[in-house]
Amino acid sequence: MALAGQLSFQPEMKRFRGRATDKSFGEGAARMVRARGQGVLYLEPAATRTFLAVDLGEDSAYFRDECVFAFEEPVMFENGRVPSDIAPDLDLVHLRGQGQVLLSLPGPLRAVAVRQEQPVTVPLTHLVGWQGNLTPRMVPVLKSPSGEPLRAAVELGGEGFALIALGVR
Repeated sequence: MALAGQLSFQPEMKRFRGRATDKSFGEGAARMVRARGQGVLYLEPAATRTFLAVDLGEDSAYFRDECVFAFEEPVMFENGRVPSDIAPDLDLVHLRGQGQVLLSLPGPLRAVAVRQEQPVTVPLTHLVGWQGNLTPRMVPVLKSPSGEPLRAAVELGGEGFALIALGVR
């Protein structure tokens, strides 16, 4: 990263029900910060990642925390999570409003249609997020011989699109 101009940075806190919480938005090097001032940031994704700017338009979307690198000031955010008994809880950010979000992805972004009569199950390793009126639920996709969950996925039910990214080989 490099920068030019007069910029300041402040750690961003998670938001819940319209209010800032005392929990940080991300951890370590992946912690979200707010940049203010006049200037330019020169950024490069991590070695196995790629950046993709997505215009939200009038829509809103849910994204995994680790897939969101940045978003514009007019975009409003709210943090949440999908609780799970079979894997760590899934931390999410709900983005809405006019503006762009910069995603950090392991490969090309794909949208998979989800219909009421046909839920879509996505392994956690490939899930970026979703758009539309969808309800997420953590489910096992691989179990040990004793029935213990070895790999988890998110089942999305309703009407909308699952947003996925497969790693580049």
